[in-house]
Amino acid sequence: SRAGVKFAYFKHLSLKARVLLTILSMVIAGLWLLAIQVAHVLQHELEWMLTEQMSATVDYVTTDLDSKIQLRQEVMAELAVGITPAMLAVPTQLATYLQQKNTPRSLFPTGVFVADAQGVIVAEQMTLKGRLGGVVRNSSYFVETMATGRSVISEPRLGQVASRPIVIMTVPLKDEADRTVGVLSAAMYPSDSNLFG
Repeated sequence: SRAGVKFAYFKHLSLKARVLLTILSMVIAGLWLLAIQVAHVLQHELEWMLTEQMSATVDYVTTDLDSKIQLRQEVMAELAVGITPAMLAVPTQLATYLQQKNTPRSLFPTGVFVADAQGVIVAEQMTLKGRLGGVVRNSSYFVETMATGRSVISEPRLGQVASRPIVIMTVPLKDEADRTVGVLSAAMYPSDSNLFG
């Protein structure tokens, strides 16, 4: 057999040649095992580096998104402070107030709008066809804001007016007795590069 031939050939080699061949075989085997171990270590290191890089990227995006949302919440809260129950009773005065504030479109592409306690949109910062006079009383973001008296960021939903996926951010409007008498809202697009870019 082929193995027998190789063994016979090995036996006919001088002692020195056999020792050298044995050492050479051991060196090759050691190098092979070392190569396997190095490849395993490199793979582990590469996986660790990729995981760390992905984690850092996620942290950056999350922090950036949080700061952008916080900025929008602060702008809306500042707007809400100036809206009184008396203004809610006079929609034209309320609309003038919203328009004079001139909130950047980069923050809210479709502007802010106000719904009264009955869930009827009574004023908007910029005209959007079909929005003014619309009813949001059954919308989850309106119901939750009225019930809790706290700001809400809705789940993504299909906009009734814009017909695009949107996220609604709200701020409650309070009277002097700290009762919620209306809701200031704004739509944000998940695809907006100013928010998620």
